[in-house]
Amino acid sequence: MYEALALRRAATLCVELGFSNIILEGDSQVVVKAASGMEEIWTDYGTIVEDMRILIGSNQIWRVRFVYREANTIAHKLSKLAFKYTDERVWIEECPIEILSDIQKKRYYND
Repeated sequence: MYEALALRRAATLCVELGFSNIILEGDSQVVVKAASGMEEIWTDYGTIVEDMRILIGSNQIWRVRFVYREANTIAHKLSKLAFKYTDERVWIEECPIEILSDIQKKRYYND
C-alpha cells in the first residue's frame, strides 16, 4: 500500500510542477502492473491505483515501469529516510546529505 501511495504522490507532484514527459519507477511489481493495467483492483489500495491511472492516462507520454530495488538504491534510501520526518519533504534543486554521494555516482556513470 505504501508503494502505491508513494507512486500516486510522485505522479501528483509531477502534475503540480507541470512536467510532461515522465517515467515513474517503482520496485513493487504488483503496484506497477496495477497502475499500468486496466483490470479492476479489489485491494485496499484499489482507489489509489485508480487515481494513478487517471493521472497517467491523462498524460499520454507518461510511463510506469518496474525496477529492481537493487537498481534503485537512491529511492530505497529516500524511503527509509522518510520515516525520520513527520511532514512532507520535496527537494527540487538540492538533495538530502544522506543520498548526495549516490546522486554524484549516478551522474558520473550517466555522463
